[in-house]
Formats: sequence, structure tokens, C-alpha cells
Amino acid sequence: MKWGVRKVSFVLAALVAALGLASRVDAGGCGSGCGGCAPAADCGSCGPAYQLVEKTIMVPTMVTEQRTVTQTVCQPEVRQKTVTVWKCVPETNTVTQTYTVMVPQQRTRTETYTVCKPVQHQVEQSYTVMVPQQRTRTEQYTVCRQVSEQVEQSYTVMVPHTETRQGTRNVCQRVAVQETRTVCRDQGHWEERVVGNACGGNACGGSGCGQSACGGCGSCGQSACGNGCGGNACGGNGCGSVRTCRVWVSNIVREEVPVTVYKNQMVSQPYEYQVTVCKPETRTRTVTVVKNVPETLSREVAYTVCVPEQRTRTVTVTKMVQEQQQREVSYTVCVPEQRSRDVQVTTYKKVAEEKVVNYTVMVPHQVEKVVNVQVCRMVPKTVTCKVAVPSCGGSSCGGSSCGGSSCGGCGSCN
Repeated sequence: MKWGVRKVSFVLAALVAALGLASRVDAGGCGSGCGGCAPAADCGSCGPAYQLVEKTIMVPTMVTEQRTVTQTVCQPEVRQKTVTVWKCVPETNTVTQTYTVMVPQQRTRTETYTVCKPVQHQVEQSYTVMVPQQRTRTEQYTVCRQVSEQVEQSYTVMVPHTETRQGTRNVCQRVAVQETRTVCRDQGHWEERVVGNACGGNACGGSGCGQSACGGCGSCGQSACGNGCGGNACGGNGCGSVRTCRVWVSNIVREEVPVTVYKNQMVSQPYEYQVTVCKPETRTRTVTVVKNVPETLSREVAYTVCVPEQRTRTVTVTKMVQEQQQREVSYTVCVPEQRSRDVQVTTYKKVAEEKVVNYTVMVPHQVEKVVNVQVCRMVPKTVTCKVAVPSCGGSSCGGSSCGGSSCGGCGSCN
């Protein structure tokens, strides 16, 4: 967007400079417009005339061009390498193995053991029994009686109040911000340039004043101009003279100028608002309170207690008496015995083997690629401008410029 604004500004400045060049040409007065050929009475209404001139200016234009760039692209490539692979080869051999087995054998032994036999006898035994007895006692107990009384009580209520509070809120405002932009300005200047007038050709320098057409400068000054050769006819701004014109020379310069733009910005702004808050307020009231008043009373209570009492009894007691006895016991023992056997044993040996395997690597390659690039070029453009030229619009010269083919030179202008 920024480059588009600059390009349009540059094009408009170039067009304004081209059109201003044509409009700034000094047309001069009537004497210079007619080339000083005749006074205003003979030339009539003499004013500047304009003609369309085509000029070529250079206009910046964005052009799409194709350029070839070099890129590095990684492509997969399959390669081979030889690696050593170890394989386990099984090998079976017959081996004589010695092992031990436990062979059972029957044996006997004499062992002594103890047995318990029951023996009964009478025994006198003492024991204790709990005999219940009824008794009375006086005990005290407490009861609660309800008593009502008036009590002044304080309580708190929440009373609403309206308060004004200060707050802040975010408001979107337009804020002026200084930025820098590039503009094109015409910093040209005026130049004084010498331009030949309409009578500078064959009128006075060739066959004009002082030559065969006018019969010398004297005849041109007397009959045609009436002011002599030293006047405006031939000696001043007359035939064969030149004139100075002020011409504007353009100089388009790009400058960085500060501009003020307005942007949206969130600004904190204080404001007041009303809120309703509840404040605690202490009040009093009289209420009826019921209290429990304790009171002590007494009463007779009957209760039962158990009193221990010793008694005797005869009981039959059985005792276990130990007695030693012997017996023959058979038992089995395991005796170790060495034996041998042939077994098949498999062992594994590592065997090295060369093997070719494939692997993939990414190999970088340089590749040329055609891409489209936006380039700013100065393109020539033809424009049409209006340029002021001297002319005589009176009846003496028939509307043609003095000194042209229609007037036949400055001498025939009269």
C-alpha cells in the first residue's frame, strides 16, 4: 500500500510538471507577439496563441519479470555398504553325565514314648458364692424448672444506603499520531532562455529589412514601420531580433515529510456511579426469655448388693499320670547312589558373515528455477501539452504570424 501511494504521487507530480512547463512560457506583449513587425494599430488584437506539443515523460511502472534463481534441493539416493553379521549356528554333541539319585531303604529302631493314663480320686473343694441382699439409701437429685423473664436484647439489621463512587472505564478516542510519509515535490527553478521571434528568418536577416524586399533598411523603416531602422522596426525589437523567455525547469524530489494521522486509542476515563450498599445498624428490643432453674430434691432408693459367702463341696478329680513304654518303629531312609547317563547337549557358535545392505542418503543438488519478480521500471509515456507561440490576430496580416509566408515578410506587413 505504501509503495502504491508513492507511485501514484510520483506520476501525478510528473504530469503536473509537464503541463506547467507549457503554461509557464512567457507569451509577452503585443509587440513581442508580432515580433515587433508593426504597431498595435496595424496588427489589430495581438495575443498569445497555443499549439499542442507531444512530449515523452518517464513513468514508474511495476513490471513482472522472470528471473532464474539457483536452489539447493536434497534428493534421496540409494547406496550400498558391506556389514558384518554374526549368526549363531547350533551344534549338538553327546556328553556322559554323572548324577546322584537317592535310593530308599527300610530300617527299624526301638524307641521309648510316654503315655498319659487318667486316675480319679475325691477332693474337698472350697468355693465362693455371691448372695444378694436388699438395702435402702437416701439420694439427692436435681430437677430444672422453667422461669420466664423480660430481657432487653440488642440485634443488628442491614439498612440500605445510596453511595456515589468513583470508577474508571476505557473509552475509544481519536488520537493524533505523527508519522513520516514520502511525497514528491517539484523543486525546479526559472531560467531565462533566448528564443528567436517570428521575423528572425527571411524577413530581416535574409530578404527582409535592408535587403531587396524592403529596398534597404530606410525604406522598411519609413514605409512599413514608420519608426526608422533605429526604432522598433529593425534596430530594436524588430525584424531579426531575439527575445528572452522565462522557462520553468522541473526537478522532482522525493522527501520524507511528517504527517498527522488519527488512530483509535483506548483511554481510561474516570466517572461517577450510584451504588446501594447495606450498612449494619444496632437496635434494641424487649423479649421474653425462658430459663431453666436447677432445684435439688431427696428420695429413698432401694437397691440390691451381692455379698460373697464361702462354701465347701466334695468333687471327683481326674488326673493324667505319665507312663514310659517302648515299641519297634520302621522307618525309611534315602541313601545317595552315583549313576551315569549319555545326554545330547546343544551349543551355539558365532559365525561371521559379510552382507550387502542398502541405505538411503539425502544428496544436495543445485537446481535452477524460474520465478516471477515485481520490478519497478521507468516506462516512456507520450503526453500532449499546450505551448504558447507568438501570433497576430488582426486584419493587417490575415491572422497569420508576421514574417510568415502569408505576410511575405515584415516588409509586406504594411
